[in-house]
Amino acid sequence: MIEILIVIAIIGILAAILIPNLMSARNRANNASTMSYLRAVTIKQTDYHIDNSSYAAAESVLGLIRRNPEVVIESWTGDVSDFCVQAKHSRGKVFKVTANGRVSEGTCI
Repeated sequence: MIEILIVIAIIGILAAILIPNLMSARNRANNASTMSYLRAVTIKQTDYHIDNSSYAAAESVLGLIRRNPEVVIESWTGDVSDFCVQAKHSRGKVFKVTANGRVSEGTCI
């Protein structure tokens, strides 16, 4: 009987160690999904700018960019000299990308 209690205690300790690590990995994956989408936006915006001498003011202008359905576009602006796209995974952080091509945590001003 004591052996079963020891096994249950060991399983409980292992679960206490693993669950936070798994949650952290899930959060990193959610954030990576958002950043990947924003990198794709940068490529499409650069191509659009080369052809039109202006950045697209809406995602629909660029055509289809595949993204995780849980990645939500919160803000999209574009003009002749710059653009800013802000996106967030439903369970992740807010990220933005601008014409310099750097994806960073934060919001468009």
